Amino acid sequence: MRRVAIAGVLASNPSVLVLDEPAAGLDPEGREQMMQLFLNYHQKNKTTTILVTHDMEVAAKYADQIIVMHAGNVEMSGNKEFIFEQANRLEEIGLGLPNTLAFLQRLKEAFQIESIPTTFDLKEASQYIARLVEKEG
Repeated sequence: MRRVAIAGVLASNPSVLVLDEPAAGLDPEGREQMMQLFLNYHQKNKTTTILVTHDMEVAAKYADQIIVMHAGNVEMSGNKEFIFEQANRLEEIGLGLPNTLAFLQRLKEAFQIESIPTTFDLKEASQYIARLVEKEG
């Protein structure tokens, strides 16, 4: 039902898409398919796309710019690297880091590493961790 409704909306060729929690309630595979559909549409049609989500994994993977709102007020805005560098502020608002970045942050604290890469890609994070383990050997 949801996919039929979305197909109808996209068939009308909108110049602006407002997506309010489009992947809510979907399993990981369904979420990925849904978000990939919107990303492909956005890239092909150069559509302005506004994504409303509490899912920081989705925001990290699909957003270029992020506006964080809390209680109706804009708390932060900027590119995702800027936003996710402010982990403490996000936590105060009730949001968290994407899982990959949160894991790297915990490694940084546990092993007293000066800096970590700001990556949202699991493969890149895994490669970084492998290099770290090899170095500590």
